[in-house]
Amino acid sequence: MALRAVSVARLLTPLAVLVPIVAAPLGAVWLAPRSQVLALVVLVAGLIAVAASGHFTYGVRTTVENYGDARGLETADGAAVFRAGAAVQLLQLAGEAEPLLSAFRRLGTVSVLNLPTDDPAASALRSLGAKVVVRQHEMLLELEQIAGH
Repeated sequence: MALRAVSVARLLTPLAVLVPIVAAPLGAVWLAPRSQVLALVVLVAGLIAVAASGHFTYGVRTTVENYGDARGLETADGAAVFRAGAAVQLLQLAGEAEPLLSAFRRLGTVSVLNLPTDDPAASALRSLGAKVVVRQHEMLLELEQIAGH
């Protein structure tokens, strides 16, 4: 068994994002019957904590410029930014998807994260034989307003 060093920050940063994501809504729901103002403060504080914890290394604030190994590919009808390693990771795509995705297939296995099902690249991926490995479903919990609050 081979051992390798792993950055603690790399392991803890996702937790720093996930804890406020889970704790803030739960705390707000628990506080809502007692004080709606306090529940709102807890939600806002949770959003601020999520934004601060994921500022440069995790979540929505991660940008392509933070990847030192990002590359670009351009055709007459489109362009893409990707990372090549054990697999080709598609980061951004604009324009005609199929020629770009075909070119990526020549480099190896292609992975795409968080691609909406109605994205134009999704149909191109399906036509090239792509398989959905994991699907993310957004969930919504509607809360009823309690009389007098």
